Amino acid sequence: MTNYTIVDVETASRRMPSICSLGLVNVEEGVVKARHHYYIKPPGRFEIWNTRVHGIEAYQVKAAPSFSEIWPEIKDYCENSILIAHNANFDLGQITASLREAKIDFPDLYYIDTVKLAGRVYPGFSKYNLAFLSLVMDANLGSHHDALSDATATGEIFAKMQKDYPLERSNISIYGGSVTASSKHSTFMGALHSLRRIMTKQELGAPLSSKTRRQLISWLRKASEHRHTYPFHEVVLRVEYLLKRDNYVEGVYWILERIYMKYYAERKAHNLPTALSQLEQILGKAESFEMERWLEMNSYLREEFLFNELWRQLWEFRYLGQGDLDSMRKKLHFYLRPFEGYYDKEKMRDKRVLLVGDFSQQQLNRFQRDLRSVNGQYAMNPSHKVDLVVIKQKKAGLDYTQKLRKVLKMKEEGAKFTLLAIGKTR
Repeated sequence: MTNYTIVDVETASRRMPSICSLGLVNVEEGVVKARHHYYIKPPGRFEIWNTRVHGIEAYQVKAAPSFSEIWPEIKDYCENSILIAHNANFDLGQITASLREAKIDFPDLYYIDTVKLAGRVYPGFSKYNLAFLSLVMDANLGSHHDALSDATATGEIFAKMQKDYPLERSNISIYGGSVTASSKHSTFMGALHSLRRIMTKQELGAPLSSKTRRQLISWLRKASEHRHTYPFHEVVLRVEYLLKRDNYVEGVYWILERIYMKYYAERKAHNLPTALSQLEQILGKAESFEMERWLEMNSYLREEFLFNELWRQLWEFRYLGQGDLDSMRKKLHFYLRPFEGYYDKEKMRDKRVLLVGDFSQQQLNRFQRDLRSVNGQYAMNPSHKVDLVVIKQKKAGLDYTQKLRKVLKMKEEGAKFTLLAIGKTR
């Protein structure tokens, strides 16, 4: 990604919104094309704690414009570019709250949070605040908590991280806009597929061809009746921007790709047992393309406490050529088939036993009778005092509830209890 916009805000108080300063750096083709700094008059009072952080006082912004007055100058940067921010929920929360207070409609904002990205790229770091990352990554922070200085340092950190981490659509998060009415999914997907067919023939970053312009104008005409519904609204605004710029802007390309992923790939993603079974087949063939596609479609697993390590190992194997494929296969086999035997009431004799799964009342009654007959004890929650864990299988595979994930995590980390299967799987 070589076209994006870095943004940072400073606030007058804990209030939402209370922006008193905004820094913005626009990058095109990897080169800084614009730097902007704005003092902004916030809608409320300053709090001393905020002033101590950034040094801005009320008298300095008394004659400054309001956020709504500077919005037209930064609107295109925010709406039609991928935003980069450090702890992005804070900055984008303030920006969107300012827009809502000013009663200004805006689309979804597409962003990458460098705090989260740094956690993925450099998992061994002790902390991920801007000052620390600037120090260890040799970024020029300048005057910390000056909005433009912070945005500049964030941009340098992001540029360096991109060299170590190939960006994907799943790295781009979405901050909700102000349009809520929804169109029919099938109608929207037909229009989105049509738009993608048009744009695949247009070179990214190049002026629009006359044919592409005609096709986009025709597409807009057909989409006009849905333009005020979500998510048509998101796409229509970006197509209008392309026609205005007369260029296939990279920021819009990434936005359209992320929209496509949200409304197609993510909705088509299989449930977890199926996804893990698919991965087992992919690891058996070790095909790079299929692994890459699986990683992106199941990117949510990188945040999940049981599967995040496996996702990271797969990513490092695919993109960095690191890691042992056999160990990943064994880990996956454990997640799919973790059992050390099958249910037998004699195995529960004098043992403390935990049930995991969706058992019917009839099955629970039978289990309790079996347990009493062999002097066993019933455990309510996973713990190291448990001797046996009985896990119910389904035809479609395991049901990865929170309780099961905790059991598997404990076993993975060395818990001594034995895992037994009950029920049938496919």
